[in-house]
Amino acid sequence: MAARVQASDKLLRFQVLTPERTLLALDTVAKVRVRLSDGIWLSVYPRHAPLIAETQGGTVYYTAAPVTGTYRPPFRNNAQDVHEGSLELAPGILYITNDVVTLFTYGLRDNTGPQIMETEDMQFDRLARALLLALNAYPDGVLATEE
Repeated sequence: MAARVQASDKLLRFQVLTPERTLLALDTVAKVRVRLSDGIWLSVYPRHAPLIAETQGGTVYYTAAPVTGTYRPPFRNNAQDVHEGSLELAPGILYITNDVVTLFTYGLRDNTGPQIMETEDMQFDRLARALLLALNAYPDGVLATEE
């Protein structure tokens, strides 16, 4: 039997942030699927353990449920009940805490130009900046401004 999504039901807040703007912010997400830097796919569901991880550039998938619609857990491709979306993103940092999934990235993936290989120093600097950004995030997902 179908159930209604209530405000009390556990869903994820999924946000994709760049230094310039918010690319995506959804409050009723059932699942996020992203490829980590080691090539392993990670599926994130509500009540996931806290995590900070590096992601590869590529497609990030998400499944969102409408608040007023009906769903059948675990959101099995019922076109009336769910919205499945994806974004092509540059490499970034995934930060999960308290049912909030935040992906910090430089932006959308650009498949038109040559791929630049990072040196170890470049990779360390990029990861250090992203980690500092993630650790200075406010609980509601708004980043602190530099003074």
